[in-house]
Amino acid sequence: MIEMHVLDFNEEKHDRSLREEGKEEGLAEGIGIGKEDLLAELVCRKLRKEKSLDDIVDELETEESLIKPIYDIAAKHAPEYDIDEVLKELHGERIP
Repeated sequence: MIEMHVLDFNEEKHDRSLREEGKEEGLAEGIGIGKEDLLAELVCRKLRKEKSLDDIVDELETEESLIKPIYDIAAKHAPEYDIDEVLKELHGERIP
């Protein structure tokens, strides 16, 4: 009987640990998506002002490798650079 309680406790502790890990992973993913969305918004604003890729990289003080994929997607949505459309393409239609 005591062994059963110990096993139940360990299983419950393990389940709690897995839930916490899942929350942390979800939070980290959400933060990453939020940062990417903000970067996309800034790139679209710069493109509306007719800034070049080099200028955008300079002004945002970041790496071209981070900006280029967003820039390429946004460029397809010229001249409006609709952020919702850019985000849909960037995230593969997962925006509600």
